[in-house]
Amino acid sequence: MPNGEGNGPFPALAGSKVANGLAEEHINVVLYGRNNTMPAWKGVITDAEIAAVITYERNSWSNKAGDVIQPAQVAAMSNQQ
Repeated sequence: MPNGEGNGPFPALAGSKVANGLAEEHINVVLYGRNNTMPAWKGVITDAEIAAVITYERNSWSNKAGDVIQPAQVAAMSNQQ
């Protein structure tokens, strides 16, 4: 949802533990998906696009992580598995 509240089987991003937790966990979820509900985006969109999406999620709505995820962070995590 545009307000980050989620809908149905899709959990809210606003206030979520993933969006407000460790950046590495957030990157991992976006790269590799989760629990057959979140698709894996590795190889579908670029590292720069993944970094931009994660940065937006971590700093929008009620989320105030205050960080800016870099494409190099995504690439590093992508090369670990």
